[in-house]
Amino acid sequence: MLILGVILAYFFFIFVLLRLIIPYLGFNSPIVPQNIPQDFLKVIADFNKKSKTDKEYLYNAYSYITERYHEARLKTIINWNYSFKNVFSHKSGYIPWNIHNFLLKVMLVKSGRFKEEDVKTQIVFFNFFIHQYLKVKLDNQWIKVDPNSQYMGIPFGKVAIWFG
Repeated sequence: MLILGVILAYFFFIFVLLRLIIPYLGFNSPIVPQNIPQDFLKVIADFNKKSKTDKEYLYNAYSYITERYHEARLKTIINWNYSFKNVFSHKSGYIPWNIHNFLLKVMLVKSGRFKEEDVKTQIVFFNFFIHQYLKVKLDNQWIKVDPNSQYMGIPFGKVAIWFG
């Protein structure tokens, strides 16, 4: 009975309470803001020009996010306040997984190649740590994109599960 109580408390804390408190981790996918910093819009425009296809743009945006930012489990716990900073104030280095996904979503939607409904945030329910990734509609198919797990060697198109 004690074990069941601990499991239920864990799931309530991780999958309900944290999703209500932490920005970009809620039960709905966050909406892309209208006002985006000019330097970020320039990056989006540059990738838009150099990408011939939507898939190429998606991969270029994914590569930009994963090369510029990284995630780490311990840092997420220690630097819990990073999730509450302005999403565009992170210049490079460590950012939490939810910010990774949101910045990629912003790049995709602001490119004009994808609509809000083409980029969905997905939560990995059976995972020791709360985890999310994006599902992106590309050529009438949904592709899983998990930029925050790239540091663990998980390639483009795959997602972390269980202890990911």
